[in-house]
Amino acid sequence: MIKPLSETIDTDRAWQEGRRIYVRCGYKSKLNAQLRQLRAHWDPERRALWVGPTKKPAVIALVEEATQRADHIEAVKARGLWVNIPRGMAEVRERAKKLGAVFDADRTEWAAPTPEARAQVECLVAEHRAAKRAERLAAKREREELKAAVAQAPASQAEVVMGEVLAGRVRRRATGEVVSHRWVSTWRMRSGDARVLLHRVGELIELADGRRGVVVKARAWFTDGERASSMCWHDETADRAHWDLWHRVAVVEDTAAEVAERRERRERDEDAAELHALWHVRGRGPVAEGARLVPEAERVGSIRMRYGTGHTRHDGGTMTLTKGGLVVFTHPGWYDDYRSTWWESSDGALVARVREAIDRGTRERGVISQMEYVYRVSVGG
Repeated sequence: MIKPLSETIDTDRAWQEGRRIYVRCGYKSKLNAQLRQLRAHWDPERRALWVGPTKKPAVIALVEEATQRADHIEAVKARGLWVNIPRGMAEVRERAKKLGAVFDADRTEWAAPTPEARAQVECLVAEHRAAKRAERLAAKREREELKAAVAQAPASQAEVVMGEVLAGRVRRRATGEVVSHRWVSTWRMRSGDARVLLHRVGELIELADGRRGVVVKARAWFTDGERASSMCWHDETADRAHWDLWHRVAVVEDTAAEVAERRERRERDEDAAELHALWHVRGRGPVAEGARLVPEAERVGSIRMRYGTGHTRHDGGTMTLTKGGLVVFTHPGWYDDYRSTWWESSDGALVARVREAIDRGTRERGVISQMEYVYRVSVGG
C-alpha cells in the first residue's frame, strides 16, 4: 500500500510502500547524488530509488529542498529574461550560473534572474566574441607574415626560414637544423581523429633525443593491413594496419633549465646502466645453497633488484656490501622450487664499483630491456 511521505510531497515524486521509502528523480540530478550518499538502492520495477524507514526524515528534507529548487527555476524562467549563450563559451556559462541564470533545454537559452544579470551575461557574450574575433585576426596576420617570409626565401631554405619565424613566436632561437619526427599508431580511428593527434604547426615539442623544436609541417596518412605487410614495416606495428603521424621540426636552442634537465637525465640513465651492469656480474665466487644473512651492524649498504612485466614483479636478489670489504649476493631462488642461493666476493674491482654505487645515496633506478628492472639502493642497514 502506497502512503504519502508528507502533505507537501506528491506521491508521484516520493512515497512509502511497506518499509521502503521510494523517490523518483533524474539520474544526473542533485537529488540523485544526495540519495546515493544515503546509500539508496535502485528498484527496476518501481523505477525509483529506495531507502529504509529510519532515513525518512532525511529523505523528506532532501525532496522538499529539490522541490524548492525546481520551483525557483520555473520562477526564473517565468520572468522571460532570456539570453543566448552560443556553444564554445564554457567560461561564460559558468559565470551565468554564478549569477543565478538557468538553462532551458527546450528553448536552448538561458533565463536570467534579474535584468541586471541578463545585461552582465550579454556583456560577457559580446566580450567573448570580440576576443575570439581578435584571435582570428591575429592568427590570420601571423599566417600572412609567415607566408610572405617563406615566399622571399629560396625553396631549399623554406623550412629553415619557417622554423626561424615560428621559433621567434615562442621566444626561442632556431639552430637552422630541421629534422623529421614521426610516430606510428595502430589505434582504430578516422582521418579527422588522426589529424587531431598531430602536433600543431608552431607548437614547441620535445624530440626523441631530448632536444626541442617547433613544428613546421604535420601530416597523417593511413596504411592498411595488406600494404603494411607487403610494402612497409615498423617495429611498432608488426605488419598491422596503422597511422603514420609525421612532422618536420625546426630544432631550437636549449634553455639553461633544459640543459640542466638533459644533464640530469643523462646522469640518471648512466647510473641505471651501471647498476644493471653490476647486477650481471657472475662467477665471482662459489655459489652455495641456503640463506646468507648479513647482520645490520656490518652493512655498508645494499642494492636490491626486482624485475618483471606489467604489474608483476619478482625478487631478483640483493647485493650487500659489508664493512669488512665483502660483496654478498643472495637470491631467493627461481621458479619452481625457489631454492635460495648466495655467493660472496672480495674482488677489489667489484667491491669498488658496489661501494661507489652505494655512496651515491639511497635512490631507485629503472632499466627497460626485455623486461623492466628496478634497482633500489639503500645506505646502511
